[in-house]
Amino acid sequence: MKRAEQIFAIFLATLSAYIIYGSLQMPYFTEFGPGPGFLPMWSAIILLAVSLGLIVKSFKFTQATKEFITSEGLKRILSYFVLLMIAVLVLERAGLLLAMAVFCGIVSKYLDGHKWRSAAGVAVAATVISYFIFQWWLNIPLPGGLLYSTY
Repeated sequence: MKRAEQIFAIFLATLSAYIIYGSLQMPYFTEFGPGPGFLPMWSAIILLAVSLGLIVKSFKFTQATKEFITSEGLKRILSYFVLLMIAVLVLERAGLLLAMAVFCGIVSKYLDGHKWRSAAGVAVAATVISYFIFQWWLNIPLPGGLLYSTY
């Protein structure tokens, strides 16, 4: 486990250094504000800091060897993945908002173990927030599907 963590942290540090190098090839600022190099630069700097912290932690502290992933954890990850793939498959026909609401509700209820009331609250809140951020604030049309037409 410790060796895998070290290798992964070194990989992340190398990847972030490559992204920093690539972002330096793009303009950092434009006349209107941050340029195309701004976000990749700062995202990679944060990733580099986190990966360096992981490297230091993995060499400095000893940890007991434990199972990397349990069978219960693997079932949970696969359940999320299958539900996400179903949501993606029905997205075009049902629409993003309806697919997201159903996905969030099912995940909250069955995988996270919340009551129906809180699962429905999470589903509605995620859907409404996403609608206002993308459709209203950023003016990005979302696939409407059964609810409304975006075209």
